[in-house]
Amino acid sequence: MFSISGVRAALSFALMAAATTAAAAQQISVTTATVEGGKLVVVGTTPQPNQKITLDDAFSAKSKGSRAFRFSLDDYLPPSCIIALKAGALVTTAVVANCGPRGLTARGPWNGEDDYVADDLVTFGGSSWRAKRANTGKTPVAGKTWEVFASAGDPGATGPEGPQGETGPTGDAGPQGEIGPEGPQGATGPQGPTGATGPQGIIDVWEINGSVSETSGVADYIYTFTPGFRTITVGAGQKIFAVAAMSARQIADGQHGAIWAVCFRQSPAGPLNPRGQLFSWFGLATQNNSMTATAMLNLDPGTYDIGPCLAVGQNGKLNYNSGSYTTLMLLNNS
Repeated sequence: MFSISGVRAALSFALMAAATTAAAAQQISVTTATVEGGKLVVVGTTPQPNQKITLDDAFSAKSKGSRAFRFSLDDYLPPSCIIALKAGALVTTAVVANCGPRGLTARGPWNGEDDYVADDLVTFGGSSWRAKRANTGKTPVAGKTWEVFASAGDPGATGPEGPQGETGPTGDAGPQGEIGPEGPQGATGPQGPTGATGPQGIIDVWEINGSVSETSGVADYIYTFTPGFRTITVGAGQKIFAVAAMSARQIADGQHGAIWAVCFRQSPAGPLNPRGQLFSWFGLATQNNSMTATAMLNLDPGTYDIGPCLAVGQNGKLNYNSGSYTTLMLLNNS
């Protein structure tokens, strides 16, 4: 037989269990809050599935359909090792395992362009200062943003003079200075000794002038002196400069070639050696042609016949009545 009192007791127990389960479902549950491998890891469940949850109002995540959520944050450590989680209107806190409270961070001399956060430590004005809150460009003075951490002490007594240090290395040469103003002109110095007499330039000069004509039987461009030559002795370190000018015309019309030059030979029977040769065609009996030959004769020491010379292609065709003018100069080489 069923007992009415037993049924009532069982029903009361079931209702209490259901109420307890419903209340737990309306809370934020944290199963893990720890620092692992440099990361802040927080695991738990939200009251509702697919619900947004925030951590310290700085990081957010969304739970799954099973209401499970997970945070894994790099380089974040709660200042007090306590985190605040918020899902909808519900808020809960949790203590983070393996976490130590943040200490002071030494930042060196204060810089107006750097960003600072709470507990940053800087030096300024001979004292050290702790940041009480985040700031940028706030000069360290006692107040809401900074507080003195350690004041500068009074100057100590002057210590004894230390030993003289070793001489340092010679520095680099400085840049060359600007050119100074021009000084006054100095007094005229004494006259120096007379220098040695220099070598003579032109030693001697000869001229060969006259009316020339072809030598009988000379043709086929064989050179012959005309109108003459000079016998000159050339010494060591000497040379001959020659200028020979001529003007001529043909006896009859027709092309006739002629070569005008300066020639030299070492013996009366020796061959003529031409220098400064010029070639011209003579074509009209009424038209004169002119040629001027120049030559520098660098000869070995000795005696030479030197003068203007002519070579024609065909004998008897030229009339040199207009004349020839030649100058020979004996010079020093230096």
